[in-house]
Amino acid sequence: MKNFKPAFLIVFLTLPLFLFAHAPRDISLNYEKENEILEINVNHSVRSADRHYIEYIIITINGNEYEVLEFDSQTSENSHDVKTKIPDLSNGDIIKVKAECSRIGSDTKELTIE
Repeated sequence: MKNFKPAFLIVFLTLPLFLFAHAPRDISLNYEKENEILEINVNHSVRSADRHYIEYIIITINGNEYEVLEFDSQTSENSHDVKTKIPDLSNGDIIKVKAECSRIGSDTKELTIE
């Protein structure tokens, strides 16, 4: 019974974090071959884009880490939009994007260059 109180306290104190935090819902990717630009749209609705936001976007190409983008706010309260230049991609290359929430959770999406 002694262990019950600390466990209950931990659950009670962390419950608000889980109630008000959530992972990104979806990621949309578009690669403009002509301009060599990757457009990333992360669907992540929040109340305050400077307190609860997409903190990291990790881009890998063909399994190799290419770029880690770090943020301290989100571009809007509905989503986080980013454009980044990725030169020299060929047909069949696989871009993988992982978006991590500043509070909890992540989502990942892949795009194969055609």
